[in-house]
Amino acid sequence: MSQTLDGTVRRFSGLLGGNCESHEPWDVLLEQAPGFVVAPTKGAILPYWLLVIPRMPHLNFATSFQEEDKNPVEIVREVAGKFTPSKQWIWFEHGAAILGNDVGCGVDHAHIHLLLSPPFSLEEFRSEVVRASSSEWTHSGSGQVYEQVSGRENYYMFGGLEDAYFTSGHSLGSQFFRKTVASLVGKPQEWDYKRFDGKHNVLKTLDYLAPMNMKAA
Repeated sequence: MSQTLDGTVRRFSGLLGGNCESHEPWDVLLEQAPGFVVAPTKGAILPYWLLVIPRMPHLNFATSFQEEDKNPVEIVREVAGKFTPSKQWIWFEHGAAILGNDVGCGVDHAHIHLLLSPPFSLEEFRSEVVRASSSEWTHSGSGQVYEQVSGRENYYMFGGLEDAYFTSGHSLGSQFFRKTVASLVGKPQEWDYKRFDGKHNVLKTLDYLAPMNMKAA
């Protein structure tokens, strides 16, 4: 995708360019690779909540996968394996297909959310997603799930190490999976990263993961 994504310029340009002038904790790079970067998420409802952001300006990871032939789930596994010995992690993506729509949550650039060692299982997460959405979710192996969406229509996707689920072709509203997490941890009003920045959880993330990253480097 060659078009300029205006939302990217405002939100992720410093992280992607390696010259971020922000002093906010969610603008700290935890990982830099040729194709992606990793940083904490603003609005973290839990500690150890990361964003995996592709360097190229794609609206969603399905498009990135098709154009660059790099499986997004393999990237997630690589990042999770670096930062936690546990295999209990959950990832999700709001796959926006159109600039400026609510599926993209106000950021017109692909990003996968990665929860390291969350206090709920993938099955508990799935159950809450199904309850809240009333949508039909298709089950897939994690390694094959991005082969099943085109990226040309909106999709929602989540999974763990082996299993993944997706639904496509409609909108479930802004920050749908954040609402899922907020509900599961008993903070149903704190899903909106624009109102609740979660700085205390971001700082916990940095306290634990930033030193680990420096040792690995």
